[in-house]
Amino acid sequence: MQASNLLVINYAMDEKSQVFSHQIELVNQLSAKFDQITVLTAQVGVCNTEKNVKVISFDWVEGKRVSSLLRFLKIFIKTIRSEKFTVLFSHMTSVQSAFISPITRIIRLKHYLWFAHTSNGIFLKVSRLLTNGIITSTPGSCPLKGSKVFPIGQSINSQKFKKKNSNTQSVKNLVHIGRFDPSKNVRASTPDQATHAKRCFVIRCVKNILYSQNILVIKHFEKLIENVNGSNLQINKPRAFIGPKIY
Repeated sequence: MQASNLLVINYAMDEKSQVFSHQIELVNQLSAKFDQITVLTAQVGVCNTEKNVKVISFDWVEGKRVSSLLRFLKIFIKTIRSEKFTVLFSHMTSVQSAFISPITRIIRLKHYLWFAHTSNGIFLKVSRLLTNGIITSTPGSCPLKGSKVFPIGQSINSQKFKKKNSNTQSVKNLVHIGRFDPSKNVRASTPDQATHAKRCFVIRCVKNILYSQNILVIKHFEKLIENVNGSNLQINKPRAFIGPKIY
């Protein structure tokens, strides 16, 4: 029986990364499905992986795209020459995917790119053309449409967010934790019980101030808000503040 080998390309394998720490858990979960996993990553930090996972850094340096890209291509070609892979999964690496997609197409290596963002550049369009498909979270999370774009839902481990009790009452107070960004498709993730019960939304951030990068997203919540404990919801557009961090 032929061995199943997965090649992953991502931006970080680091448990302390504020953006990509989940990649380690993702790879470890996939390790049970493949005989071997090789990860080509831009940055390696605290990285505890399963025994059948091999991590190789291509040391991507911000501001030095040309030299970083050449180094990545050299390592990529060396890797696919040394091992035979079943499938290639790229996570948010539209630039790298665009440059290697002609190679993966020629050698008939199945190549999928995960992309959930509003940016719609030439590299993403090339990736859609030459890869086997673009995987995204929800409809609208990827700016491209078509038969090669596959929305599969959010890859969230719900076991880490257990409910303390089963609440069947209408939602009167809602705190949204995460970025208010068009790519997050807030309309699709709004709880039905909150929008259809009393249509009463209270967004509590800092002194009832809701910060957002996109005024259209704010307008969506304004329509749902009838009462904010007697005070008016203030809007500030320059940046988004949700939780303890500024995004």
